[in-house]
Amino acid sequence: MSYVKTEKPGLIRDLNTKAVINTNISDYYSLIEKRKHAKTIQTVQQQIDSLKSEFKELKDLITQLVNGKT
Repeated sequence: MSYVKTEKPGLIRDLNTKAVINTNISDYYSLIEKRKHAKTIQTVQQQIDSLKSEFKELKDLITQLVNGKT
């Protein structure tokens, strides 16, 4: 495998596959942490949406019970 430096520091290009490779380990770990954080936020948002839906359903059922409709 042969590599060549790119214009941006921390990146090299594999001449066989033309892939750009990040050689900066701290940037890589930072990216991994950002992805984990984004996935956690997405999961929490889905849970909140689910709770909102369930709460609305409970609220509607209570309203029906109070109004005498079942």
